[in-house]
Amino acid sequence: MRNNRSSELDVGTRGSVLFSDETRICIHGSDRRRKVYRRPRERFADCCFEERSAYGGVSCTIWGANSIGAQTDPEFIRRDDRFHGRRGLTAARYIEEMLAIHVVPYDDYIGDEFTFMHDKATSHTARIVQDYIVEVCFRVKQWPAYSSDLNPIENL
Repeated sequence: MRNNRSSELDVGTRGSVLFSDETRICIHGSDRRRKVYRRPRERFADCCFEERSAYGGVSCTIWGANSIGAQTDPEFIRRDDRFHGRRGLTAARYIEEMLAIHVVPYDDYIGDEFTFMHDKATSHTARIVQDYIVEVCFRVKQWPAYSSDLNPIENL
């Protein structure tokens, strides 16, 4: 039985590391607020307005994982209607829909060298997720903070 511990990544084991992440894609561009700078008397000028869809338009969240030699199919994360569409990926759904279906089979395929990397999202760090990882016995490497280089799914 393998330990659930962090390990250093060396050249020989990089192919056995599975990186996972999710990204939100907005169909009508960014849904973030933008600052508008106007001159005096331009408050209601046409050049100061931008037409856009209500509530930022349609968006979807996609989860995926990849390593040097393989990748998972993208998994579209549906909103949970019980929470009026405001709830995305919960810890229970992360276990059932991502870890059990995609990560555990990859762990079985790679064997003892397998290392899994995911970020510190709330659904990933929940107690039930940590308990599940201990139960299935795979290693988790700490995800470095602000590591855009390790987020290939962000570039879809």
